[in-house]
Amino acid sequence: MSPNEMLEKMATIQYGFVNREKKVFLNDEDMIENHYCLETPEELLESKVGVCWDQVELERDWFTKAKIPFQTFCFIAYHDSSCPTHTFLVYQEKNHYFWFEHSWAIFAGIHEYPSLTALLKDIKKRFLATEVTAKGIEAEVILYQYSKPPIHASVSNFYEHVEKGKKIFL
Repeated sequence: MSPNEMLEKMATIQYGFVNREKKVFLNDEDMIENHYCLETPEELLESKVGVCWDQVELERDWFTKAKIPFQTFCFIAYHDSSCPTHTFLVYQEKNHYFWFEHSWAIFAGIHEYPSLTALLKDIKKRFLATEVTAKGIEAEVILYQYSKPPIHASVSNFYEHVEKGKKIFL
């Protein structure tokens, strides 16, 4: 399956989350209070509802099976009790890097860049403009490269896992 075909298959997935009690929330507010639970790729395909964290794990599964080399990243904007985040997958073909995006609707698609640094800087600029500055948040934003998180991770488990990843300085 090609990346474009993968993106097409994700068209039926809505942004939101399913909590531990299998209740559906079509946003990402109150994930901690509502007992967020990271879905497995199979659970996400069944529920058709997931935040970027869930969707990247489905993407990880597909890219692994397709034997396409990739990396996963997470921006965290550290701000009081709310910490906006965004996870995403990047793959490389020949001398170009591609941002594979489904969950962040305004930027959905496959975006090509000449370097990994250019890609990461562009996503950071977009993240700051739409998720941090535009919402009046003053925060330290850190980018992590992270590996596969534990199955059914809670919000705090997910953060702990990501923060054990490699910090990327832009």
